[in-house]
Parts: sequence; structure tokens; C-alpha cells
Amino acid sequence: MKALLAVGNYPQLSETYIAAEISYFMRSGIQVRVWSPHVTVAGVAEQTKVYRGALVDAVRDFGPEVVHVHYLVYAREYARLLEGTNVQMTVRGHSYDFSAPRAEEVAAVARVRKIYLFPHFARMCKSPKVVPLPVAYDTTRYVRQDAKDWRLVVRLSAGKPNKGLLDFFKTAALCPEFAFTLASADVAEDKSGFFDRLKEANTELAGGRVVLLRNVPWEEAAKVTRMAGIYLDTSDPTGHPFGMPISVAESLATGALVLARRSAAAREYLTDAGELYDTAADAARIIKSTMAWSMEKCAAAGAAAAERAKAFADSAVLPRIVADWKVIKEGR
Repeated sequence: MKALLAVGNYPQLSETYIAAEISYFMRSGIQVRVWSPHVTVAGVAEQTKVYRGALVDAVRDFGPEVVHVHYLVYAREYARLLEGTNVQMTVRGHSYDFSAPRAEEVAAVARVRKIYLFPHFARMCKSPKVVPLPVAYDTTRYVRQDAKDWRLVVRLSAGKPNKGLLDFFKTAALCPEFAFTLASADVAEDKSGFFDRLKEANTELAGGRVVLLRNVPWEEAAKVTRMAGIYLDTSDPTGHPFGMPISVAESLATGALVLARRSAAAREYLTDAGELYDTAADAARIIKSTMAWSMEKCAAAGAAAAERAKAFADSAVLPRIVADWKVIKEGR
């Protein structure tokens, strides 16, 4: 079977959920190619052949049974670009792109067969094309690691102002006993030099004590994640709805204690495997409380995190998409 992933920007270092899908689909015996009109960071390894020309030309050259689109905001445009072909589409939604009306508009496109949304978003939609599906991480890259540095707090993020990253610096300033590392990936829409703004915030809010990393390769980012005992997710409630950040699932898989800003969606994501906070001061209080943890308590927290992560393993989540593609291939 052949599947063409239509992605606005590939390869993108922060979008490891796309890399995870490609890896899993190829391991499942599917021939995968990518069509993407943009690439932000030059030199990132491509997992398979990437088409950069017209989408319809990629379809005619590769001959896929399905075009799998990431992000609701691109789906109708890409469907229009496919006029004159009979190829079917599936769509993977995320967070910044989600709204129930937009999902229903995409569902009205005839060639769209399935729309995969995070469960708390799927519950807002009525179309039978909508399938609740959680985020999926790459189980070949993110594995349980017992030898954790419980004085290391990390955050991996796209370099965007709507990620609540100032809270990371504020928390770091309140936790001098801990090391903080923030890895930021450039994004295509950044026209204002966001990484420079992060450096300024580091100086102003944290006295420069946060280690800032820019455009870290996937494997190096995975090493940082595996090493850290604590993952501090930040979010901006005014920026976009809380989805299912892939870095949270990846950190859970390594056995890290994950902190996320309090919301119903974050609680549903973590269940009892992490902690919720309301402010930077609250996050700092939780982080500092781990200084009194015994090795047994650290191990128990790691085991709970890894157990929760099983729900987001590529092998647990992505077979549903593969099964739907097989139905499409058979013409049903």
C-alpha cells in the first residue's frame, strides 16, 4: 500500500508526531512518501522521499491510495489541489488548528474519509467521519530510562509566542537548586527572531540560568528527554486550546514526572501520572518538593509515567489509521 503524507512544513524538528507516524507506517510495510511545500531548517534528515513541487504531480508520480494530511487548516486547500484525481484523503488534526466548525467543514469534503482528532476535541464534533485518536510517540526513540537526573527540568517546544514559555523562565528563577534546559525549534511562521526574544527573557526573568538549545536534532532531543527527571510543559490558555503535546507523551515514556498547566484536557491527558499547576510559583513548589523524594518514590513516579505512556505508543494508536487505509484501498 502507498500513502502520501501532505505536510505544510517537513521536516520540522518540533513536530515529532509526524516523524513518528512516518517511522511507524514504514515499519508496518506501507510505502510512504511526503509532499511538503516548505522546510524551515535546512539539513534535517528526511525519512523518505519528499516531493516539493505541485501536490497533484506528486500524486501522479507516486500513485498513492491515500493522501494523509496534517492539520485541519490545510485540508480543504489540499483537497482543491487534488481536483482531477480520485485519490482519497484522511486528515490528522492537532490543537492550534482545531475548531468544531472547521472540523465539520473538512468533513463535508467528499474525498475526506476520516478525520483523526484528539478525544476531547472529537467529542465536540458530530460528523461520523471524526475518529477520536490520541497523540502517538515513537517507541523506538522514547523508552523508559531509570537513570534519571531528578535535578534536571526540561521543556521542548516550537519557537512560538503562544506556548507560554515565559513561565519556564519564571519557574527556573524560583528553583536555583535545579538545572533548566529549554530546547526551541524554529518555525516557518516566525518572522520576528523569536529565539532572540527567548534569550532576552532568560536574562531578564531567570538571570541567564536556563540552558537554551536551538534546533536540536531529533535524536539529541530524545537524549535530553530521556535524561531529565522532570518535564515542565507550559501553555498559554489564550493562545490555542490545549491539545495533546507530543513532548508530554515522550517524557512520560521515559519515566519523567510531567507538570502541565491545569485544565480539564491536561488532567485527562496525564490522569494521575503527573502534576498540574496554576502559576509559575505553583510549578516551582511542586518541583522543589521532589528534593525530599526517596529513590523509591522517584522510581514509583517513573513507573506511573511509563504506564500512562502506553496509551500513546505508536503501536497502540496508529494501527487504527492503517486499518482505515486498508479499507480505503479495498474501495469500501
